[in-house]
Amino acid sequence: MTRGLGALYWAGLGYKCGLGFLIKGHNLHSKVLSDREIEWGYVFAAAGYALSLGILSWLLLFCPSFSSANSDINTDRSSLIAFKSRISFDPHNILTKNWSGEGCICRWMGVTCDSRYQMVTQLNISSMGLAGTIPPEIGNLSFLVSLDISNNSFHGPIPHSIFNMSFLQVLNLRINSLSSSLPDDICKHNLHRLKYLRISYNELYGEIPSSLGQCSKLEYLSLYNNSFSGHVPTQIGNLTLLQLLNLGANYLSGIIPKEISALANLQKLGMSINNFSGPVPSEIGNLTMLQILYLDSNTLNGNIPEEIGGLTNLQSLGLSYNRLKGPLPSTIFSMPSLQYADFAFNELSGSLSRAIGNMTSLLRIGLEFNNFTGNIPKEIGHLSNFERLSMSGNMFSGSLPREIGNLTNMCGLFLHSNALSGVLCSHAVRAQHSDVEEGQQGIHAHFHVSPFILYRVLPRNNMTGWIPDNISPNCSLKTLDVSHNNLVGGVPLSLENCTSLEVMNVRNNHIVGNFPCMLPSSLRLLVLRSNRFHGEITCQKSWPSLQIIDIASNNFSGKINPFNFTYWRGMVLDRDAELERINLGVMATIGYYYGNEVTLTIKGQELELVKIWPEFISIDFSCNNFHGEIPVEIGKLNSLYLLNLSHNALTGRIPKSFGKLRQLGSLDLSMNQLTGEIPKEIASLTFLVVMNVSHNKLVGEIPIGNQLQTFSADSFEGNTGLCGLPLNISCTNPSPRFVEVESDREIEWDYVFATAGYVVGLGGFSWVLLLCPSFRYKYFEKVEDVFEEIFECCQSRKEEIDGVVRNQVRRDNSGDEA
Repeated sequence: MTRGLGALYWAGLGYKCGLGFLIKGHNLHSKVLSDREIEWGYVFAAAGYALSLGILSWLLLFCPSFSSANSDINTDRSSLIAFKSRISFDPHNILTKNWSGEGCICRWMGVTCDSRYQMVTQLNISSMGLAGTIPPEIGNLSFLVSLDISNNSFHGPIPHSIFNMSFLQVLNLRINSLSSSLPDDICKHNLHRLKYLRISYNELYGEIPSSLGQCSKLEYLSLYNNSFSGHVPTQIGNLTLLQLLNLGANYLSGIIPKEISALANLQKLGMSINNFSGPVPSEIGNLTMLQILYLDSNTLNGNIPEEIGGLTNLQSLGLSYNRLKGPLPSTIFSMPSLQYADFAFNELSGSLSRAIGNMTSLLRIGLEFNNFTGNIPKEIGHLSNFERLSMSGNMFSGSLPREIGNLTNMCGLFLHSNALSGVLCSHAVRAQHSDVEEGQQGIHAHFHVSPFILYRVLPRNNMTGWIPDNISPNCSLKTLDVSHNNLVGGVPLSLENCTSLEVMNVRNNHIVGNFPCMLPSSLRLLVLRSNRFHGEITCQKSWPSLQIIDIASNNFSGKINPFNFTYWRGMVLDRDAELERINLGVMATIGYYYGNEVTLTIKGQELELVKIWPEFISIDFSCNNFHGEIPVEIGKLNSLYLLNLSHNALTGRIPKSFGKLRQLGSLDLSMNQLTGEIPKEIASLTFLVVMNVSHNKLVGEIPIGNQLQTFSADSFEGNTGLCGLPLNISCTNPSPRFVEVESDREIEWDYVFATAGYVVGLGGFSWVLLLCPSFRYKYFEKVEDVFEEIFECCQSRKEEIDGVVRNQVRRDNSGDEA
């Protein structure tokens, strides 16, 4: 190819020289110079043409790469133009402006060419927001080594021509909407150089072809989050160079093939969120290079094999959400590199070995919702780097070991729904002594509580005592959940030091005191339900991130206006700004959204939400002694889903601003003293599934809408002035009270308009009589005529009546005489 380009250069030079001498000879001829000079000009011209023609002929004859190179470059250009023509959406006009003109395609954005042959070798248009389909012409990029169109919105099938590229080493199509199956012969004839295949986060379906095992140079294979089904082919074991294999989030079934154990270089294996069954193959223990193993969210059964303990390089192990049984194998506790282990939601049993103290690399362990028993081993306190302990939903008993207080890096402690007992109290961090005594009320355990714990979840145990009030100024607590215990006392003032606190749940205890106004502004969830709080709300601060507040079933009083609803931005969804929510990814690592389940009251029934989605916005002030009007500012909380103000002494009208609560699904204002009509704006709420305004003093017709007439009559009963469906009371003959209340304002306006009409009419007529004598004369003349006619008519009528009376008298007299 290089020789061909050099020859082309010399051919061009010869042509240029010949043309120059030809022009020169012509000029000399025109000046009538000597014949000899003119002849030499033509000689040079002819020589130049001959030289160029000879070199070009040589190129075509002996340099086939020269002729094919031009053809290949044109083919690459045509392929890219075809690709561009299939783009239906280019938000930044990247390809529209850049992939155009007759310039060199190697300068187009995302295109990389070989420096020697100027052929397209790499195409990278990832993360450009493009939408469209992939044309089959893409397969004509015959020298392509790397194709990356990830993180766009391409749809339709993957053209088979892509799988015929013999030089392709990297194929990255992840995060699109591609939908097709993989060809059965995907690696049978081509793709023998493929090292990197990443087609995750699409809509691909069908079975995984067994011929994929012939891509023997594959090092990275990810089919995650598609719709692949069927069994994993055993030929997968032929990919001995694989370092990563991720088949998670599909519909794969059957057993996990033991042939995977042949992948000696495998470092990451992901097969979670499928339908795999059967036992965990013991052969997995042969994958000594393995660092990450995720088999969670399947239906695997049987015991955890002892051989897993031989994975000395394993750092993260996920076996949660299966049907595994039996105890944890002892070899698990001798894995030197294990940092994250999740065994939650299985049927595991037995006690937690004290050997857990030897797992010096362990940072987090999830044991929740199994059948573990026994005490919590104090050796956990030896794990100096430990961050999170989740043991909820088991049958652990006894008290919390004081050694947990030594874990200064602890960010999460989840122990709810066990049989733990003892007194909840706190000593200073790194305290050297503790007391364990048995008293009349059971075990009283005094233990360390680190101020660096981010999540402390201890609900549904038998804890007594009070929440300690010596929280460190350096408190990093994010979640405090001690609900469903027997705690007394008040909310500690030192919680003000926890400036990162997001969740506080003290539901169902015996806590007393006023509303805890000291709580930090970072608060997102506050549940004080079913305690003994009392007094008026006097807070001068707001909580802009608050999403759920439940202070029901206490003895709060006064007005609810002091809550500055205007600044509760966590309940407002702006058009120009995306509503900030708790990061679901972070919460997923904890195990529960908000750290644990939250119980809310809807339609008089308790609803336990194990996981709360980020858009769930709730206000519940029910069963207190609040009075006064409902603040209209609540109508600005347009993300509100649940609003419960029932069983108080609220007065005034229902705010019309409630009609702006487009996301409202539950509204309970029952058992108050509200008056006036139900605002017709409420009838436009299309998501409303629960509504109760019973037992108030509401009047008027129930607004007609898509939702209100579907509720039962019980939702409106106890309002003597209400009528219309679903009540069996007609509004055609409203009661006098209703007419009086509802028409006062309208009648007043009628009198005003009538009086104005009379005044204008009388004034105008008087002005005409006063300033227009001719009209005044004719008018009074006409009036006189009218009165005369009236007088004559009355006189004749009187005479007629007198005549009738006289005749009747005569008849009567004649009858008497007869």
